[in-house]
Amino acid sequence: KGVGHITEAWDSKFLAYQESAREVAKEFGAILIPYQKIFDNAQKNAPGAYWAADGVHPTLAGAQMMASAWMDCIK
Repeated sequence: KGVGHITEAWDSKFLAYQESAREVAKEFGAILIPYQKIFDNAQKNAPGAYWAADGVHPTLAGAQMMASAWMDCIK
């Protein structure tokens, strides 16, 4: 939040996409990694631009955080 070109109008659409992803994961018994929640929590430790400079695409630090979350889920 507060980084790049993400607006409140985009948030409402994104919430619908997240809900759809949860439903599909549940239906097929797939693991769903809550990346948005992970990135939101990470902003307690560093500004959003540290994790995703444009608010969408992860930086190296953001990609590492995503990889760590993925590894935690498949262990």
